[in-house]
Amino acid sequence: MDMQFRTFGNGRNGLNEKKASEANLCKKTVILDVGGDRFTCLRSTLLRFPATRLGKLMRSSTIEKILEFCDEFIPGNPPEYFFDRNPDNFPAILNMYRTNMFHTTESGCALVLQRDIKYWDIDELTMEPCCALKYYPEVDVLQSEKDGDLENKRKIMEQAEEEDFGNSELGQWRTWLWNTIEYPWTSSLAQFLALFSLSMVLISTVT
Repeated sequence: MDMQFRTFGNGRNGLNEKKASEANLCKKTVILDVGGDRFTCLRSTLLRFPATRLGKLMRSSTIEKILEFCDEFIPGNPPEYFFDRNPDNFPAILNMYRTNMFHTTESGCALVLQRDIKYWDIDELTMEPCCALKYYPEVDVLQSEKDGDLENKRKIMEQAEEEDFGNSELGQWRTWLWNTIEYPWTSSLAQFLALFSLSMVLISTVT
């Protein structure tokens, strides 16, 4: 089979080739397929940042090494590299290679962008100041909200475990009694008891 029609993936069996075709490595253009969105770029453009994932990929000379930096590889003219990633932030990342300036997009989640920056091995410090002034505060706010949500979920799970009295008749009765006393919104009787308790408190305060 002609090599240009073979697809090499991280999950494929029978990967025996160790050397990628010299012709493929010398192609001027490459195709980057990110989550189904295809981008065409000059190989020399991606080599401008050799320490990044794409820079390392362009310098890889064996199929085994290539598959360390992408999920599938299709040798050809031009060669194609597939990444199983969300493509939303990739145009901004690719534009960094073309302009030597890293500007982010207006839309999207800053935490998702942070994960993408880490995946593509890009130094956050290369971000232009105009974007960094918005990016870092947004990351801090969203991370705090995320941590708060996780803490709330943990407390809810702990509370659910504490209030789990089992499925036996006694356990169901204890659950009903607990909900009636602690959660007024669970039944009409619970609401009545809550109002009665509040009335007693008010009367005792007045008198």
